[in-house]
Amino acid sequence: MSSTRPLAVPVVPAPEGRRRYKSRAERRAQILEATLAIIAEEGFHAWTSAALARRVGVSEATLFRHFASKEEMLSEAVRYQAEALRQRVADFRGNGGPWEQLLGLVMSVLSLLEDAGGAPLLILSGQAAQISADSCREVEATRELLRWRLSQLFRQCGCTGQDHLARPDLLADMTIAVIHSTGLRWLMSDGQYPLHCQAAAMLMLLRRCIEAR
Repeated sequence: MSSTRPLAVPVVPAPEGRRRYKSRAERRAQILEATLAIIAEEGFHAWTSAALARRVGVSEATLFRHFASKEEMLSEAVRYQAEALRQRVADFRGNGGPWEQLLGLVMSVLSLLEDAGGAPLLILSGQAAQISADSCREVEATRELLRWRLSQLFRQCGCTGQDHLARPDLLADMTIAVIHSTGLRWLMSDGQYPLHCQAAAMLMLLRRCIEAR
């Protein structure tokens, strides 16, 4: 009887089990998203190439194969996030009446905030405007678009501006403040704060105050 052992058959992973390498565009987007997420969570002082590389899961050298400098990363990160926020606002198509649409737009912006790890807070607060002149323009354009869209919805809700305290532009600023404050508490709670529910409750209170005038 032969003592020769049978040859081991190599295990070939199934196609779906293979590691998928990110394309250049996907890796750039990942770096940009992580950049603002780190700053939103811990502040500008915490954003270093080492911290960013750890967050993305690459070497520091890889970061600089995609971007020429840290300044370029920051500026591009603001542009990337501002464009994403503007696109979310521009594409929003709500259902129901004006108040339902208003709530739907706020919920849509908050969902983007969750998906981006809080990064849109830097745009909404204006904090990202200090990075560069280009970043300042991106931030202002984004805030103005959201403010304009909210103002339009408040006008449809019957806020004509005849009452100084119910001006559509003022109410739009208050709504952005609701988005920012609930988003910040969500970020500080490590994602545990129920930002959608709390934002909806604040907007309901605002609606009652307006309708009671």
